[in-house]
Amino acid sequence: MHLPRVFLSTGLSRKLFWGILLLTSVAFVAAGLSFQHIAMRYQEQAASKLVATASRAFERGVLERLFAAEQVARAVGIVTEDAATAPIGQQERMFRQIRIEHAGPSLANAVAGRLSRFTLSARADGGLDGVLRVPSADGETDIVALLADDYLWMHADTALLRICIRSDELAQRCLDGAALSSRPTVVRTLNFEPYLQGLPWEVTAQGTDEVERFGPLSVGLVSISFVALFTLMAAAGASVFLRRVTEALATLVSANRAAQEGRLAERIDTTRWKDELLELGASFNAMMQSLETSFSYQRALQRLDAAIVSRAPMTDLIALVHAYAAERGEALALRVSMDEADLTGVPSPAHEAVCGNCIPLIDLEGKRYGVRIAAPTVQSEQASQLRTELENLAQRLVIAAQSYSDRRRLVHQAATDTLTGLHNRFGFIDSLEHAVSSGDWPVLDVVYLDLNGFKEINDAFGHSAGDQLLVDVGERFAGSLSNAEAFAARLGGDEFAFALRREGAAAAMERLQGAFVEPFALGDMKLRMHGSFGVARYPEDADTVAELLRKADLAMYQAKNAGDALAHYTPELESDAAARLALVEDMRSALALGQLTLVFQPRLQRQQPAGLSAEVLLRWNHPSLGMVSPARFIPLAEEHGLIDGIGDWVLAQACQQFAYWRDAGYPIVQLSVNVSPKQLLADDFFARTAGLLEKWQLQDGAIELEVTEGALVNDVAKASEGMQRLRTAGCHIAIDDFGVGFSALGYLHRLPFDTLKIDKMFVDEVHTKPASKAIATAIVALAKSMGKNVVAEGVEHQQQVDVLDGLGVDEYQGFLFSRPLSREAFSDMLALHGIAG
Repeated sequence: MHLPRVFLSTGLSRKLFWGILLLTSVAFVAAGLSFQHIAMRYQEQAASKLVATASRAFERGVLERLFAAEQVARAVGIVTEDAATAPIGQQERMFRQIRIEHAGPSLANAVAGRLSRFTLSARADGGLDGVLRVPSADGETDIVALLADDYLWMHADTALLRICIRSDELAQRCLDGAALSSRPTVVRTLNFEPYLQGLPWEVTAQGTDEVERFGPLSVGLVSISFVALFTLMAAAGASVFLRRVTEALATLVSANRAAQEGRLAERIDTTRWKDELLELGASFNAMMQSLETSFSYQRALQRLDAAIVSRAPMTDLIALVHAYAAERGEALALRVSMDEADLTGVPSPAHEAVCGNCIPLIDLEGKRYGVRIAAPTVQSEQASQLRTELENLAQRLVIAAQSYSDRRRLVHQAATDTLTGLHNRFGFIDSLEHAVSSGDWPVLDVVYLDLNGFKEINDAFGHSAGDQLLVDVGERFAGSLSNAEAFAARLGGDEFAFALRREGAAAAMERLQGAFVEPFALGDMKLRMHGSFGVARYPEDADTVAELLRKADLAMYQAKNAGDALAHYTPELESDAAARLALVEDMRSALALGQLTLVFQPRLQRQQPAGLSAEVLLRWNHPSLGMVSPARFIPLAEEHGLIDGIGDWVLAQACQQFAYWRDAGYPIVQLSVNVSPKQLLADDFFARTAGLLEKWQLQDGAIELEVTEGALVNDVAKASEGMQRLRTAGCHIAIDDFGVGFSALGYLHRLPFDTLKIDKMFVDEVHTKPASKAIATAIVALAKSMGKNVVAEGVEHQQQVDVLDGLGVDEYQGFLFSRPLSREAFSDMLALHGIAG
């Protein structure tokens, strides 16, 4: 029988042993051994519960770090949209790599709001690669982030715990590289859904050698058994010793229960303990200290990540880190204080001397925030541990600051007009609502401006020249107003808006009008511009932003219609509805009075055929209003039931003109006529169109009907049926402005058509921006895969033609080749083309 050498190291212990051996029976021995077995079983159960608690903490930590990484990756992905792979920089503690990938057609067309996906795979070096795939807001791209090992498995291993992971895509792998031993294990399933897409993990947790520090308990228990037997035969002194041992056991039991309940700050008082009990108590206290440190750090990470996700101010984030540093410093007997060094000047030698033990956290608004550690042993192991923890937290602060900065930049971009640098409509309304609701501007004027003659400049010189003119106008406005007295915006097109403080409104208004005194340079020309200003007052005219803008718009139209530069809102302007009705009445007689005319914009084929095609455009030369934009009178015609008559007239004129040119021997190939949504869906439109084709004996494809993408959305089935009947009658069908409206990809295969027209929005930048070229490439590829013709609209530069030629575009239309021409001018072009052919 082998007994611990320590137990028999004294004469008293030997006498007690032999006396007890002689006086006790087999029953006492059996009782002692049973007591030892029960104690060891209890120790194993307590250790298993500690392992289970630590395993659950590991699972929570993994999920929380994945949530934080998802938020950071999504914010970083918005800024690096144009890059294939984003630089890591200060995010290197979270990511080893982050890149942008196109989601592909199947994912791009998926239902919005799909979850991020997390996958885990083994590396050749034995490590594990965690890949987080985060979908962008528009669903077109994914942000793919390769998580850093130190970040994903941070604090996964402790002195007490070994973690092993297995899933359907990964054989069981332990994070510390070792294999599981024969010790008991705790097996749990970690499910990522419904928060993330990913296969569930089978997480196996096993205690390490540190847990088995409870081993000395068996020696103590055996000793207790013998002491208990000894007390039956010995003096009162032995009973005192036994009572001390039982009290120690009760203390251990209570401490184990506290650990199971999460009260990790409790410690065992071992001042009266000796020998193995003292070692056992010290080991237990060390284990509790390790657990408390780990859980305290995890809680700090959770609080900081939650604050970052909720977009708390950076000062609050810094305060959380400082509070944790103070708490940990007190626990480690270190004096910790906040340090704020001014970075606007050169740090003083005194500060450098005092802050030799500073841990920098982040540079923010001209200050460096850090933590200063002061203690007799600042180089101690405790100080080093605290420094490591604070450096990890500082990395989170840096990432949060970058994310906040990126978000502010995105908000600024969302509220700014990219062309002029002024507010856009969203930014103007937001600023105006703030000025009104905050009471900072108790009275103010809202000014609405429309540039006169801008459309004619666009038609004459092209959209690039028009854009440059808008930039010059915006610069003059910005230079004539101060931020304290006003703010300006470009609402869209050639419309601008201003908010003016009432006390300086008159002077500001003079400066705005003065912006048009000097002519604007447009290439080699000098153009004098004029604008129509409309003013509405807050709160006299309206007390909401929407009403202010509407009434300022009414006043602007009053100034434009009256030929004045400036008009203030009056209640009488509400009679604008009467003016709209008057315009409708004028439209009813416009056909009879010969005010409506057609112009023709040529379409050139890439292969240079013998004939020409053209798009037919409608113009209204009003006797008093001048040229009325189709965008103004076509909606009124649809609203008041006039579109059928106007549309029939345009289509009839186009058919008649085509027949005339054909019979006269002109090389005309096709005329394209725009059809409104209401026309297309009208029950008798097919009959009217078929009658025109038969009357003028037009061959198949002589007339092409252009339908805007938006016209197809409300009733796809009816639109498809009407388009098919029209094609049967001999018309070709073109889908105009494709990709601008509601994206017809979902139902395009159901529509019978012949031509897709790429909108000018994409053609403008096809030679300068990869995104526009990618969209044009996709549209051409889609059309070609369906055997359709492709027309590019708004072509103004040869470089655009060079790019589009390479994509396989069939026809071109735009100012590069010809502006819209009168009937006579287009006849001359046809004649010349016939001679050249």
